[in-house]
Amino acid sequence: MFFFVRGDFPERKVNPLCYVLKIMRLTIFFLLLTIFQARATGYGQGAITLDLHEVSLKTVFSEIRKQSDYVFFFNNDLLIKSSTVSIKVKMAPIREVLDMCFKNQSFTYSIEDRTVFVTVRKENLHLVVIQNVDTFSIRGRVLNDKGEPAAATVSVKGTSISTTTNENGEYQLYGVNTDAIIIVKGVNIEAMEKSVEGKAILNIQVKLKVVEEEEVILNTGYQDVPKERVTGSFTKIDNATLNDQVGTSIIDRLNGVASGVMFNRLTGGPNGFTVRGLSTINANTEVLIVVDNFPYAGDIANINPNDVESVTVLKDAAAASIWGARAGNGVVVITTKKGRLNQKMRTEFNQNVIIRQKPDLYHVPQISSKDYIDVESFLFGKGYFNSQINSLSRPGLTPAVEVLLKRRNGQISAEDSAAQIDALKQIDSRDEYERLFYQESVTQQYSLNVRGGTGNIAYLIAGAYDKSISSLGSPSEKINVHLENIYKPMKNLQLSFGIYYTNSKAKNGRASYESITVGNRVVPYLRFADSEGNPLPVTRGLRDGYIDTAGAGKLLDWRYYPLDNHKHVSNISRVNDLLANIGIQYRLHKWVNVDFKYQYQLQQGDDETNNRLESYSTRNTINLFSQLDRNTGIVKYIVPLGDIVDKSMRRVTAQSARGQINFNPSWGKHGVSGIIGGEIRETETTSNSYTIYGFKEDPVSTGNVDYVNTYPSFVNGNQMTIGGKPAYGHAVNRFVSYYSNLAYSYLGRYAFSLSGRKDASNFFGLRTNDKWNPLWSTGFSWDLSKESFYRSELIPYLKVRMSYGYSGNLDISRSAVTVLTYFSPSSSTNNLPWARVTQLGDPELRWEKVGMLNWGVDFALKGNKLSGTLEYYRKKGKDLYGPTFYDYTTWGANSTITKNVASMKGQGVDLTLRGNFGNNAFKWTPTLLMNYNDSRTDEYISYTGNDVALLISTGNSITPMSGKPLYSLASYRWGGLNDKGDPMGYYNGQLSTAYTSIFAEIDQGKDSNVVYHGSALPKFQGNFVNTVSYKGFALSFNIAFKLDYYFRRSSLSYDQLYTRGNGHSEFANRWQNPGDELITNVPSMIYPNNTNRDRFYSLSEINVGRADHIRFQYLNLSYDFTESVIKKSYLSKLQLYFNANNLGLLWKANDFGVDPEYDNTIPPPKSFALGVRASFYYDPLFWDSDCNWIEVNEEFFY
Repeated sequence: MFFFVRGDFPERKVNPLCYVLKIMRLTIFFLLLTIFQARATGYGQGAITLDLHEVSLKTVFSEIRKQSDYVFFFNNDLLIKSSTVSIKVKMAPIREVLDMCFKNQSFTYSIEDRTVFVTVRKENLHLVVIQNVDTFSIRGRVLNDKGEPAAATVSVKGTSISTTTNENGEYQLYGVNTDAIIIVKGVNIEAMEKSVEGKAILNIQVKLKVVEEEEVILNTGYQDVPKERVTGSFTKIDNATLNDQVGTSIIDRLNGVASGVMFNRLTGGPNGFTVRGLSTINANTEVLIVVDNFPYAGDIANINPNDVESVTVLKDAAAASIWGARAGNGVVVITTKKGRLNQKMRTEFNQNVIIRQKPDLYHVPQISSKDYIDVESFLFGKGYFNSQINSLSRPGLTPAVEVLLKRRNGQISAEDSAAQIDALKQIDSRDEYERLFYQESVTQQYSLNVRGGTGNIAYLIAGAYDKSISSLGSPSEKINVHLENIYKPMKNLQLSFGIYYTNSKAKNGRASYESITVGNRVVPYLRFADSEGNPLPVTRGLRDGYIDTAGAGKLLDWRYYPLDNHKHVSNISRVNDLLANIGIQYRLHKWVNVDFKYQYQLQQGDDETNNRLESYSTRNTINLFSQLDRNTGIVKYIVPLGDIVDKSMRRVTAQSARGQINFNPSWGKHGVSGIIGGEIRETETTSNSYTIYGFKEDPVSTGNVDYVNTYPSFVNGNQMTIGGKPAYGHAVNRFVSYYSNLAYSYLGRYAFSLSGRKDASNFFGLRTNDKWNPLWSTGFSWDLSKESFYRSELIPYLKVRMSYGYSGNLDISRSAVTVLTYFSPSSSTNNLPWARVTQLGDPELRWEKVGMLNWGVDFALKGNKLSGTLEYYRKKGKDLYGPTFYDYTTWGANSTITKNVASMKGQGVDLTLRGNFGNNAFKWTPTLLMNYNDSRTDEYISYTGNDVALLISTGNSITPMSGKPLYSLASYRWGGLNDKGDPMGYYNGQLSTAYTSIFAEIDQGKDSNVVYHGSALPKFQGNFVNTVSYKGFALSFNIAFKLDYYFRRSSLSYDQLYTRGNGHSEFANRWQNPGDELITNVPSMIYPNNTNRDRFYSLSEINVGRADHIRFQYLNLSYDFTESVIKKSYLSKLQLYFNANNLGLLWKANDFGVDPEYDNTIPPPKSFALGVRASFYYDPLFWDSDCNWIEVNEEFFY
């Protein structure tokens, strides 16, 4: 019945486990106690000064708390019966003060560790109990299943006793029977009943109810906006959706779950995605990423995805234009987890293990070893390798060529030569590489956070640890520490402080498959270990025959052992990223507050590569510069013996400060919300690099080298300079911005928005900075379902939106001033420093402008069984960077200069459909995300006579041609193979192999010999996500599709085969005999090679196919243990989950049988993860001797 009562009770036997639980709870209790004590405004050591007359004990306690760090525990009903107190003391000990206060009271006190317990006197205990047997008052808090205060009505069943919770979820009822039943109801919660069971403190946890119009708050990075008031286009991804995928990067978890977000490795910049397609031709395509209200200047992979609460994508001008000249490509706003005021303590834990399969080296269409050696034999017979054999540079020769050379020189017999060649043909390097070099990669992730809040303090403490080992044995680890604190020292003032720190470290592993070449040639038949696993040498830069005798044994071993070379190379990359922010918010009026925020970010990346003396790189460098006296045999080392250490550092320092006034008045049927503010931002980047030669660890010493003078190469005598001299870089970017956003709503059904922003920067020219030319947006929304004339039962919720406005885009490589590039004296003929003009200044340089018109419809069918959003948008890119002609005779060497003269246009559709079917036990929630985007060049100056010639390409880059998609694909018209195996095109309307003439005719504007295919980017793409749940089980899977686009497959190039060893597997299907032209399209092998012939074949229409495909993106299976199971373990949630990712193609449209996205590259391997998530909720807790929990509301920590 009572919060806390002390007296003598009969002794009871206690389970030994209870003592352990008491210790655990006591630890939690005192942790909370420490937090609650932070509310005190003074920290005295027990010396109290009071002058009070006829006041309550509660008032006395309050005054003592202000002067000391003591806290009081008491039952409020008990104090109601206390006598008033008059007291006057000066610098008195606290016990003396308390003795005076409790004199002549019916209760007493005790002190334990600066905590004052108010207890009933033993002689009065029975009286108190008897007085409260029938009825008493109860109080507590109502919290939802997220630990947040719930708006609810609390009543006593069968009586008229009722109340409502306040903003903190608190309630109080009087005259309640000890055996009463409490009923809790609310709009957004499921109704429930709970027995009082004689408890004076009754905290109640309720479940959130799925409602048709659940309030969603969208974060723009400047303000939080309720979804029902927005006029622009937003997509919000909540924490549950982000957890459907696993991985160490938050960007990876956005793939396939956000409408309008398109992942494509060609167009997405460093993060691999765009928002509503491209908005530029030559400038930056990177989406602006905002973390906790400020642009993030570092690598977003530093942010632990388990620290992210939600992600909001700003897609149109009304949503993104507030970010001004950096928002043209869209904005992604990441909000990290934080504590909330009046939220009970919550602990979350997440741990998983991810295993990825080995890379599939056989996916890349590689020529077989047999065919490769046949090509080498063919070229050897034609004398192709003679220049290399006779070169004074002694370039490395492949094993087969070495065998053929020995046979030609009579060093081995024809039989031995044939046997050795046949043995080499049986080797496939991929077999050994997969066995000796590659392994399954493993990633372990651990994440823990504690958050909560009292009436004036909110806190979050989070930590994470990731540990990985890559498929090549490269270890890495990352540590994240996240601290957030909100403090309200007075009614209208709120202070906030946060730190996010990342420390990551990665080491090198074994060499990748494509990195090992012989004389700069790819060789598919190398061996790396003998039958016993001992490393074998592989020819690298110099011929085996040369290095066996070079220096007569005086030089360092010049052989290369790929299998264990990584053991002698220590490459360590470290990143330290500190993100700190402070905020001050003061409420001037009930609807006006002033907000100041400051953020400081320091990210430093250090890279150190220690090529030890045993490594091939160091041995090769030392040998190349060595000078051998042939008479004495003494070697002079120009590069000193020892390790060679390369060091580099890159530091990014970003500071942002923002002052903002927020206002949200409302009266009657009207509501206004708005912001007005300004901000400044500076980003400073510094970098340096240098090389240490002759490094020795014990004792620590280094050698000196001469970077200026040249030295003869030991191999051919050519003059060389020693590389690695110190280099330094520095850049500072500054922005100043002013902005405002205003939204007006009427009757909750009409909303109008208007925003404007002015940016100035040292990027822009003086004329641009001096002009007042703001980026702006406006929007309107209408909730038809709130109109009296709207009476649709099928579609009870219907809202339309419209917006239009401009945002901007930057290219930091452009400059308003003339740019000079300086070169060292050693690179000039007169040994003097010199410089070159690399970019002309443009005083009118400005940001690119992207205008967007957006129409949107939000709807929900009856019972919320189906809801969704349909949006149509049109956009126009103006003032884009592009070439324009100028009089280059007055300055420069080119006829064009890049200015703001190009333009583009685009249109698209975003569709989101969500289903909600089933009952409490079984649920099916399908989601369809579909995006259509068509972005085209509008105005662009061509360098050639015929723009269509630019479209004849691989499709992997922007090909600007007016009226065509930015990524377009066209080909040479295909005429088949002739009877010699030569590919034929059309010239002057006739079949021809005159490739130069074919190209010239097209360049002159004759398009009849060009086949235009279409866009090389998908016009339609999306995802179909299904989640099926039954009781505690949930299964979700994501099917991704990309439609209506084309790709050019990889094909055979004899030029690449001859010069680089890059051979395609289709070589086996080449034309070899007359008549083969009827069964194959692969040209014959000729010598000497004709590069125009290769170009025509690879860029002809025969190698283009539909890229449409459907992919199984991921599958997630989870099980949530029921409340009855986890209750005894004091968990609020326990989930086991399994995830599978990159599960491969389900369907493809092309007839080549290849994956259109990974035709000539290794696709991401399948990955499988197993993990656990757990949550704990805590309130301050006591217990009885039977280990029964007695929950206490925070307000009693007085």
